[in-house]
Amino acid sequence: EDVLNRYLDVPFILDSLENGDIECPTSMDLSCLGMSGHSFGAMTTQIMSGQRTGNPDLLDLTEERFIAGIAYSPVPNSRLKNPASEIYGDMTLPLLHLTGSEDHSPLDGPIQHLRDEIFEYAGSTNNAMQMSVILEGADHMVFNGSRGQLSDYDGMDNHKDQIKILALSWWDYFLKRDANSGHWIRQNLQGYLGTSSCVNIKNDTGSMI
Repeated sequence: EDVLNRYLDVPFILDSLENGDIECPTSMDLSCLGMSGHSFGAMTTQIMSGQRTGNPDLLDLTEERFIAGIAYSPVPNSRLKNPASEIYGDMTLPLLHLTGSEDHSPLDGPIQHLRDEIFEYAGSTNNAMQMSVILEGADHMVFNGSRGQLSDYDGMDNHKDQIKILALSWWDYFLKRDANSGHWIRQNLQGYLGTSSCVNIKNDTGSMI
């Protein structure tokens, strides 16, 4: 119930902003929204994109007011026994799946093979662009901006810069409709990150939405 309420908080906040129930900054454009989150926040982003949740029912909590999303350390729904195509196939947002080669789950250990399933099936129903980026050496807390209970890591500053530049380019492309950012993502990102990091794109039609 607590998890479901977490998901329902998102449309509640959007409704409140649209209805004037809470103050909306004048700089905020409610017609051009993106969503991102890390770990549990990534799961929430995935659910808003159309990933199914609930057991045994596959609940659809898609939030269509978002244009694109970023999932930092995407979370597979391994509790469900349904085929991955049923769980992830209706994810309709253009989504950046951002993780690292050492980004192991605090609960389940290495899960990259399960994260790969999210990328494989997301966008299946509408061909929404999906990008998977695996940063070499990055662990779970790199995407949180702190170390938490993990030891210091000398690659932290470099990864922070990479994450910032990639995320801003993604948002500029989909939310600001900046074609140059889209070109950079497609043509220059791999070179910027280096050959040790892995970049994959699917459903790339060249369309921003």
